[in-house]
Amino acid sequence: MRKKILLVFGVMSLITIIGIVSCTKCGDTTVYKVVDLYLKQTGVQFNGGNQHPDRLYYYNIYKDSIYYSFYGIYIEPDLQVASLDFKIPSFGLVSTAYACDPIPASTNDRITDIEIIADHDYDDSHPKGSNLAEYFDAVVTYHHTNTYEIKHDLKEYIDRKPIVPDQLVLILKVKPKQNTRLSFTLNYKQEGVSMDSKSVQFKSITLTQ
Repeated sequence: MRKKILLVFGVMSLITIIGIVSCTKCGDTTVYKVVDLYLKQTGVQFNGGNQHPDRLYYYNIYKDSIYYSFYGIYIEPDLQVASLDFKIPSFGLVSTAYACDPIPASTNDRITDIEIIADHDYDDSHPKGSNLAEYFDAVVTYHHTNTYEIKHDLKEYIDRKPIVPDQLVLILKVKPKQNTRLSFTLNYKQEGVSMDSKSVQFKSITLTQ
């Protein structure tokens, strides 16, 4: 009986050790490149409270008019594999399908500049054709670092030449001088393997105070 108890204890200990090993991170060094961007203007509201796991709330822009601080530009990169070096440790008693937890992949491409140009006078210091990037916040998500919906001042964020995030939402924070109908053009630049820049002019919209 004692031998059976010792045998059972030994098997259970081995299973525990295997379980711990199986939860280690793989050597996943998959790197993606940005080949394009998906962009759209949207209604959005940021809730910075820690009690709200979903900090961004989206809604449609009704009849091409929106209160200025609910105006947003949604940006998501189109990623393709640039390089792959994926290694899974080999354990005789563990199937490689369960040997480790993959580390989410990322990209080495970096944003170098974002301009947001209006085709109409915005206020006294920003006439038609001015860059309004300083009037926007950036809410960013990086899956590979478990960083979700963190808000930054857009200009300060871009000055750091950040790695392209998995999701970038630009939210207007300064009201126009008056209710204004205008069209924004977004000029995006990056240091990348496949793409250097992209420019998009959005549909005209009325910003209200």
